[in-house]
Amino acid sequence: MIDPVLEQDIKNMHALQDYWKKYYDMIVYAISSNEISPEKEREFMQIKSNIAMLHDEFHQLVPEDEAQTSQLMMDLISRTISLRNIRLLSPAEIKKFEIEWHEANFLLNNVIGDLEDKRERVAKISAFSYYFKQFLQKLISFIIGIYENPFVRFAVVIVILYFAICGIDTFFGDKLVNIKGYQWLRENIISKINIFGGS
Repeated sequence: MIDPVLEQDIKNMHALQDYWKKYYDMIVYAISSNEISPEKEREFMQIKSNIAMLHDEFHQLVPEDEAQTSQLMMDLISRTISLRNIRLLSPAEIKKFEIEWHEANFLLNNVIGDLEDKRERVAKISAFSYYFKQFLQKLISFIIGIYENPFVRFAVVIVILYFAICGIDTFFGDKLVNIKGYQWLRENIISKINIFGGS
């Protein structure tokens, strides 16, 4: 089967990979060129903009422990203000840039590899079993989310108490009528429940 969301992720990450390589080529061009045209500056700005637009999705796809490496991409984009500005970098700054670019590029390649591995696994399973599994995962997450809500927990406790008190009154009320605590419960709680329930 084909997962359209996964296919879109793969497409976007390949696009990001292309822009990321073009970005590097532009840096190399800026370092080695004597003169930089306004057209090249505009092209550089557009490449940076495209990378920034795709970065959020990339950042969400990387493993949690690699988030800092993912952020290198945006750090580099923000530090390289223009092609003319890059020409002013020292050799040490250029070396640092190259190391950081390669770190982010390595992570991007790994993300694409993981997505393509997932595509192969998804292709081997039926559409029904895949979407049923997705449905179950969402249902479990929804139930867990409800259970973790304190208001829902309180409401569940109230409902349980309501049915417990009604059950005790229905089945054991006659036997407990002489107990003072039960008399108080019947006068102050059960009678109000019966009024509320329309009994």
